[in-house]
Amino acid sequence: MATVLFWEKPGCVNNARQKRLLQEAGHTVLARDLLAELGRRNPCGRFSAACRWRTGSTGRRPG
Repeated sequence: MATVLFWEKPGCVNNARQKRLLQEAGHTVLARDLLAELGRRNPCGRFSAACRWRTGSTGRRPG
């Protein structure tokens, strides 16, 4: 089966259910703390340039 990089909010009941379902289906789940990661760096990360290009500087889609 697949190895899944799973970004979760610690303590979230729905995330726990989703991880359990993936594991029961035979997948390996590598859980990462989404909130801690967002606190360490730019939330858009490497996609921020693409986000600006698609939306323009106003945050809205062009056209």
